[in-house]
Order: sequence, then C-alpha cells, then structure tokens
Amino acid sequence: ACAALRARAQRAGAVLVLSAAFESGVALAHLALLAEALAPAASESSGGGSCEPSFHGLNTFDALAADLLSPPFAVLVDGAHVPLGACEQALRDYAESAAAADA
Repeated sequence: ACAALRARAQRAGAVLVLSAAFESGVALAHLALLAEALAPAASESSGGGSCEPSFHGLNTFDALAADLLSPPFAVLVDGAHVPLGACEQALRDYAESAAAADA
C-alpha cells in the first residue's frame, strides 16, 4: 500500500505530507516508520516528480504532559531526526509491557 501511494504521488508530481494532532509517542513512532516506508528509494528519487515526504506536526509530543512510550518519544527525537531503530525498539518494549499488564 505504501509503494502504491508513493507511486501515485510521484506520477502526480505531488509532495507527500504526514501530520499528526497530539498523538502519543506510540502513534508518532508509527508515523516515523510510515514516513520511512513512503520515502522514495535512492534509485527512484532521481527521475519524475518529487514525492519526498514532508513531516509536519510530528512535534506535538512537546505539548503532552506524559507519554505511553518509555523512553518518551521526545527523548528519541534528535533535532529533526528520529532514529527508526529506536522507534522500533520503543514500540516493542511498549507492546511487551502492555501484554504483561493484560496477563
């Protein structure tokens, strides 16, 4: 589905924009991973229209008093960069703690 959306935007010469409105770190980490999936491969980015994703509104975590992720998403962010490996690990840790709480 991500590849189809990326291809459709590229054919239209459109810029993909991902945004969030006051999401927890769980949703923001998933959006960061989705953004990576939507980013064009190096071989695709040289021709046709630009579909390099733009990420707006992913910093709403600053307005939240607490986060479901541990460490919080704010700790994972380094300027404008979000390390995907850290997002994946934080999501795995959250899933494990949620499963343990349900047991």
